[in-house]
Formats: sequence, structure tokens, C-alpha cells
Amino acid sequence: MDLSNLNFYGLSTHEWIGVILPLESQKEQSSGSVGWGWRYKVAIMGYHPNDQTLKDDEVTYALVALGVSDGSGAAGRQRTPRLIQGDVVLGKFLDGDKKQVPLITNVLGRTSETKLINARFGAKTGFVGGLKPGVTENQEFAENDNVSTPQVKPASNNTAQNATTPTAAINKMGLSDTPQVGGIPKPQ
Repeated sequence: MDLSNLNFYGLSTHEWIGVILPLESQKEQSSGSVGWGWRYKVAIMGYHPNDQTLKDDEVTYALVALGVSDGSGAAGRQRTPRLIQGDVVLGKFLDGDKKQVPLITNVLGRTSETKLINARFGAKTGFVGGLKPGVTENQEFAENDNVSTPQVKPASNNTAQNATTPTAAINKMGLSDTPQVGGIPKPQ
């Protein structure tokens, strides 16, 4: 392959960026019936073709490096990787220029703008097999909104029975606007 006109992440190093292939191509490993450790088939950008000239099930497995707070499994200290098909992962080749032993080191979080694309290097839904949407509905991203904190607001009209200032609103709730120990009354 002529790399003289190519430019991609990791070209002159042993680092890479890739996308975890559909679990269908690695069901023996992902089901636990065959294989060992935490491994995923990853299409590596600039290394694997964009088409199916190399089939998904022919791609080499990548090992997963766990973080120090994940544990090794010794004495029951472990957390499982939270990776799924379509996740964009970073890694490096452990065997240098041979490029046959990939290791996943990180994952890039999905945003709410992530578009699901049915292509080798496209993001795919994480809801596969027995995974079904639950409390988070169809959430497929890792970003959060800013923290919302309630605020005391003046009443909408100026009648005597409504509080018109934040202090009046606090007093109307039975709270004192002067800080004191035990200032919140006991529930009735």
C-alpha cells in the first residue's frame, strides 16, 4: 500500500483510532462461549478498508486495557468494560510495525449529535441482542445538560397574598431569611 498521499491519526506511530465492529461479527467472544479476556473486533482507520474486501469476522481482535480503578479481577475487584458496537476507540499496536496485536486504551464519548450510520466506520446503535432501551429510553450519548438548580422567584402578580421578593417568598415558605441553626421547621 502506498502511504505517501495518506494522512491519518497514528500514521507515523503505533497509535490508532477505530470503530468497534458489529457484535454479530464477534458473537462467540461477546456471548462468552469462546474466547478469553476483554476483546473486541475494531476496524482501524487508515489500516482496514472502508468496504468489505476484508470481512468484519476476519478482523483481528483488540485487547482492552483496563484502568487502575477498574481492577484486575483479583479478590473480586473488577469492573467490566462498557464498550459496544459503533464506539470510537483509541489504541496502540503492541507489536509495533507488524500491527497484529491491537490494544484498546480509551473510548471517545458519543454526543447527542452523533448520527447512526450503517457503514464500517459509522456509529451504530448500542441496543443490540438483549439490550433494550430502559429508563434512559433510547439514549445513545454520554453528555449531560448543565446542572439545574431551583430558584426562588417573585410571584407573578403583586397582590398582598403573594410574595413579591425572594425574601418574602422564603418567609412565606416558613423559613427565616436570617441564617440560624435549626432554622428549618419540623414537618407537620
